[in-house]
Amino acid sequence: MKQLKCILSILLCICLLAGCAQNAVNTDGSTASPLNSPEPSPTETTAPSTSTGQSENQNELANIKTQDILTFLTELEDRVTGSEANASACDYIAELYEKIGLLPYVKDGYPWEYTQQIDGESVSVNNVVGYFKGKDSKRAAVISCHLDAVAGSPGAVDNASGVAALLQTAAKLSADKNALETDVIFCAFNGEEQFFLGSIAFVEEFKGSYEQVYNINYDCVGATYGGDYMLGASSDEVGYKLNMAVRKVFDDCDIGYSEFPVSSVRSDHLSFHNAGIPNITLTQINVLSQNHSPQDTIDRLDKGLIDELSGVVADFIVSSKGEAYAP
Repeated sequence: MKQLKCILSILLCICLLAGCAQNAVNTDGSTASPLNSPEPSPTETTAPSTSTGQSENQNELANIKTQDILTFLTELEDRVTGSEANASACDYIAELYEKIGLLPYVKDGYPWEYTQQIDGESVSVNNVVGYFKGKDSKRAAVISCHLDAVAGSPGAVDNASGVAALLQTAAKLSADKNALETDVIFCAFNGEEQFFLGSIAFVEEFKGSYEQVYNINYDCVGATYGGDYMLGASSDEVGYKLNMAVRKVFDDCDIGYSEFPVSSVRSDHLSFHNAGIPNITLTQINVLSQNHSPQDTIDRLDKGLIDELSGVVADFIVSSKGEAYAP
């Protein structure tokens, strides 16, 4: 009798297990499991919302205003290379690089250190360098300006204007940074007023890092009295293709310019030029009349002109589609 009860119990368990197995079969005949479960239909899936990080980044970019940049830099006490005011300018630019989403060009951060002579002593000074990584990191565009000023001048046109233009170019490119064809490097150079020492040091180490590269340099832009832009002469072999391309964009945007020999404009583009790198400086014809003086004040700038120019340059970089304008 006991054996019969055991047999009946076993048969009952087998039947129950068979029934469970039958219920576990999907309507398409496959056995349900965590690795083979039916995906929810589109109506069951909630559409993803905009990430908090993206929203915060958009807010940060919206808060980067040309007027604020100009005000901060011109209110510093003499941005002479090696001074505390100069160091504050470097820190400020680095903070905005981070808000824009630029990557540090060197592992230690945005400061790019070099040494220059100041009052007979070797002093460590910083350029400020960041970049967007493009699809092809064998080619690059370098967008530059200088951040230093001379003693006794607020340095509004020369060259808080160039710093603002550089930062706004980066901010405008940030929205499309994942679609950039090449690396785009942003350099705020020091030591320009001491014959381009910051850019010379950078280019000396930088050259050869890319197979193809070009430079667009901002120096004294957006001045209400500045007049047309000065573009390099068509006879210059190093920058010919780049100059012709920029001229076409200026023509299309109805921006006035005149042709000048590259060497007649003294700025950081010459460091690239001397290394055989295609280059162009964007500066205005009449700015020298009030530069390097106490009269170089913020009221002599039109932030609308700076925003317009930075937008044109940002569009130029994108529309170039990886062209490096090699000689």
